[in-house]
Amino acid sequence: MTEQAAPMDIGRFGALAEAYGGAIERWPAEHRDDARRLAATEAGRAILGRALALDAELDRYAVDAPAAALVGRVVEAASGGLARKRRRRLWWAALGFAGVGLAGAFAGVAVATAVLPPASPAFADFGTWTVGDEADGAL
Repeated sequence: MTEQAAPMDIGRFGALAEAYGGAIERWPAEHRDDARRLAATEAGRAILGRALALDAELDRYAVDAPAAALVGRVVEAASGGLARKRRRRLWWAALGFAGVGLAGAFAGVAVATAVLPPASPAFADFGTWTVGDEADGAL
């Protein structure tokens, strides 16, 4: 069973004319038959007349192309922002590599001091060597 939609009233007709314009062909297909029926009334013709006048006004509106200088400034600003972001990411990556290098150096020193044996006491005390007059009998 399909439900029959209620026939369109003049308020709904006006809302659709404001949304889709005065050409009923641009309206949603499910509303066109009811819209054509209401367009035949005096109130419907008045609503469509206002919508068509607005459509004509909007069709006459034209936007000039932007000046070349403006386009250049926009492109320059956009590319400058990308370059700044890339440089910032590069700095963070460089700082990360430096941090990893420092951590590696610290780990190497820590391992070397923990694993290597202490200096041998046999080589620690050779005595003092003197040079000059005091060394006459040293050899």
